[in-house]
Amino acid sequence: MSSPAPLDLVAELILDGVPADDAVATLIMDGHEPAGVVGLRGLQPVAARRRAVIDQVLAVDPVLERVAATVEEAARLEQRVLFADPDDLARFEEAELRHRPGSAALAYQLLAHRRWRSAAAAEIFAGARAVITASVHQVLVDRAIARWSRLGRAALTAMVAAIERCAALIAPGWRDRPDSDVPLSEDGEPLLGPLLTMITNHPPAERTFDRMVDELAWRRSAHHRLLSTLDERDRDRLSAAWRTLIESEPRLTGLIDLLHRQLDGLHRPDHLPHPDALHHPDALHHRDDLPHHDDPHHPDKRLADRHVTAGYLGADLIDPIAEIADLDQLEHGLAQDYPGAGLDDLDEDAVARLLGHRAETDLARLRRIARPLLGDRGTALRARRRLPAAALRRALTPELRRRLAAAGEHDQDDPEAIVLIIDGASADPITGVAGQAVALTVHGLLHRLGRTIRTEVLIIDEHGSPRVLSPTDLANLHRGPRSVAPTGRPGSRAPSPRPDELRPEASANSPAGSALDPGPWVAAIRRAVARTGAERAAIMILTGDRTLDRRPLDRLARQTGWTVAAIPPPPPSARPGDRITLATRRTAEALINHLAGD
Repeated sequence: MSSPAPLDLVAELILDGVPADDAVATLIMDGHEPAGVVGLRGLQPVAARRRAVIDQVLAVDPVLERVAATVEEAARLEQRVLFADPDDLARFEEAELRHRPGSAALAYQLLAHRRWRSAAAAEIFAGARAVITASVHQVLVDRAIARWSRLGRAALTAMVAAIERCAALIAPGWRDRPDSDVPLSEDGEPLLGPLLTMITNHPPAERTFDRMVDELAWRRSAHHRLLSTLDERDRDRLSAAWRTLIESEPRLTGLIDLLHRQLDGLHRPDHLPHPDALHHPDALHHRDDLPHHDDPHHPDKRLADRHVTAGYLGADLIDPIAEIADLDQLEHGLAQDYPGAGLDDLDEDAVARLLGHRAETDLARLRRIARPLLGDRGTALRARRRLPAAALRRALTPELRRRLAAAGEHDQDDPEAIVLIIDGASADPITGVAGQAVALTVHGLLHRLGRTIRTEVLIIDEHGSPRVLSPTDLANLHRGPRSVAPTGRPGSRAPSPRPDELRPEASANSPAGSALDPGPWVAAIRRAVARTGAERAAIMILTGDRTLDRRPLDRLARQTGWTVAAIPPPPPSARPGDRITLATRRTAEALINHLAGD
């Protein structure tokens, strides 16, 4: 089944009670669950889960609070130096410092990569960097070395088996396999046990192979960033400890190279190795054509020579401050709570790296849906015109669709007529939209059944007089203004009610709950059926909140043998969208019952 058009999704949100002018923003933030569209709020729990993983590795907020005053002092000194410089670039840098992010991690990251103009500011910031190095980086290095030293032969053998099994499962098109999104367990995939521990923080239903590979890719990129941040001494310590660890398992190096090449292929499919490489992983070791870039997706090849780029497989080796900084920036974009916010503020690469492939796909789909809607002043009006079609999609359940198709299989040589009467002056706004939805049902669906069916639609005005819509007007009723000919005056024209005019406010002539006399309709109904040339007819009436006197209609039914069905209004306590859907469904049921001869 094809996906609903963007305007259809907006129309369904309006049916749910969202103001038309807010529907696009609501779609972007909240998505559309029935259509499988994930909004930005749907990505926020994924970001929160990533933050929890980083905090489990090492909580850096206390460390950032310790250096906050030092970082602030360095920034003030730098601003003073820039203020005295008349250069335009100095003005830009001064503004950048003045408006630096409120996130402590993000502010530290920006300043850590700065070329300082003030020697005093650089010296002060070096003090903050020393605290970060001692309290974060060296702590992580010490923990990793201690953990590697405790790994025995059995643990290494299990890790080799896990990497080998993971590499075997990653192949071109593997994300399209139905089992890539099936929850994993050590019972079902015992060989993956050492890697499954990386996704234990996910809900059980989301502990899938797809998520596990995303976790591996993120930990690898985060590990690379840490290696690039560490000083020479700590990198040498890690390299020596890792070399000692893998000396007892010669296969590990080649398998890791294969796995890394496959992880690179997540973003560059042309670099996915041939499946046969699994049986000869050593052939990939130190290959010159392996991708190497400075971005987090592809670790720098010069670091690969240290044999430590896979240390994340045996320890929590990430740069938590850099990851929190990226996450703070991403969550700021997901919140969209600042002036000028837009979907373009979100970095797709950051979403893919931090939140995974599924989040990247969800964001890309949301952008495709929102693109034709944003900046179009006519979106709200055009979405309102699609309300009837949206109500119809909701009203026609699979069972009703089946019965409608079955009704078309009945042999029926004689023509028959369907006359739909809509109380256009009802104080209930539900009647108009539901009437349009059913009119679309009559016009757009019944002609496909292969039966000779003629349709007429009458709209009752505030004076109780029926006006007729021609088939052409009916076909275009949801698209905009059309003209209609008043009943009894062939050839004359009058302005057609727009879709929003079929949802009138209460008036003095049609108070809520007032009685509706169908006596004046009888002649118009007879003329409508006569125009179709049919002998058999069904008259269906949507009266909204006004009471219907059925006696004239019952006499007409006895005299002609026609079916007359008054559709009961939905309960006023229900939501507007549910009331429209229910009114549409009840009318469709009455129509199907008539066609089926029930």
